[in-house]
Amino acid sequence: MKPGATFFAAPLLLALAGALHADVSELRITEVNPATSQVEVTHTGAAGFTVASFLPFCHSFSYGSGIPAGTSFGPGESKTFTVSGLSATASDVWLYRDSNFASPGSIISGIKFGSSASLGRTSVAVAAGIWPSTSAFLPLPRAGESLQPFQLSDTTTANWFSGVANFGSFTAAEVRVTQIQVTPGSVQLEVTSPFTVTNHIVESRTNFVAAQTWQSHPPSVTPVAAGRFLLTVSVPEAGSRFFRVGATP
Repeated sequence: MKPGATFFAAPLLLALAGALHADVSELRITEVNPATSQVEVTHTGAAGFTVASFLPFCHSFSYGSGIPAGTSFGPGESKTFTVSGLSATASDVWLYRDSNFASPGSIISGIKFGSSASLGRTSVAVAAGIWPSTSAFLPLPRAGESLQPFQLSDTTTANWFSGVANFGSFTAAEVRVTQIQVTPGSVQLEVTSPFTVTNHIVESRTNFVAAQTWQSHPPSVTPVAAGRFLLTVSVPEAGSRFFRVGATP
């Protein structure tokens, strides 16, 4: 063996291992609109791959829809699929790697929405650790909106929100303050936000007490344009406070 041969082979093997590791386990359901039966699936891995065999969606024991074999996902890419027959009022919807629907090892990602407890394969999702409990569910989205997680790590929780549809391009939900105006007893913040009027919350604490807990202030919200809002809150000592803006699930 020539000197240096091992040095060059090791990185090559590591690179191949990384490429081969990308698979269906890195797919996540990241948006659902029950009214239109649309479901977004996002690839969370750093390397692209092509689906080798049909990946079925399961909803209330229905299995006809899925991701076709040959579908390619790039790193971080989101694709939108239609789940035929998905209930608009209450259902579960899960993505599987194969047709072993009762196996926790086969279920990949999904949610339950609507107020009915333990629908469909929810107990399988709980056993797999991808859903918090059989009684957990997401409220239906508002008219014209869809269900979305705040960030990718929330896909295994019920911490989702109802927001403006964003199919085909998952981004973590953020609120950005673009302007602030402080007057005695009140504060007005201009924000860009993916959330609706009733989702917003403003919190504050005094800048003299670093360990102080944040205090919540339900704002008066005025829509300015698509994705832009004015949030007005009444607070004491407005000139001596830190403020932050967030959203309720």
